[in-house]
Amino acid sequence: MSLFYISQELTIYVGIFLLVVGVIGNLINIFMFAKDQKLRKASSSFLFIVCSMNNTIYLLFNLTQRILSTGFGIDIHKYVWLCQLRSYSLTTLTLISFTCYCLASINQFLSTSRHQRLRQLSTIKWTYLISSIMILIWILHGIPTFIYYRKILPTKCIMFFC
Repeated sequence: MSLFYISQELTIYVGIFLLVVGVIGNLINIFMFAKDQKLRKASSSFLFIVCSMNNTIYLLFNLTQRILSTGFGIDIHKYVWLCQLRSYSLTTLTLISFTCYCLASINQFLSTSRHQRLRQLSTIKWTYLISSIMILIWILHGIPTFIYYRKILPTKCIMFFC
């Protein structure tokens, strides 16, 4: 057995396992946080819902492409726009996910603070505003990767500055 064959098999089986378990886990998170009335009004729950939706999109788009290209040998890099969209989604969705987790941690700190002034910053309105601003920043931040990724080699997407 060659190393290439082993990597293909690992990509197929581990990738499909991670895809199925990840999507099911994220959908359960969305369902649980959105179902309970008390949790729905908590600002950190909103951030976890956004993060779970973001992670589901990430898994469905990026991991599926990885499984198809590396595992099954399907050439998905023949379209330049798909190469650009994948690079854009890799950077943008990853940063949105990290930001949601960080904002949820900061929100938990603020909501459990002894000082009333800090507790007042932990409202659902502030969470909507700050998370919307941060998502917009990361969407704009990813635009250069969308523009500058090009297909140079038949099977590779690389950064190319015109």
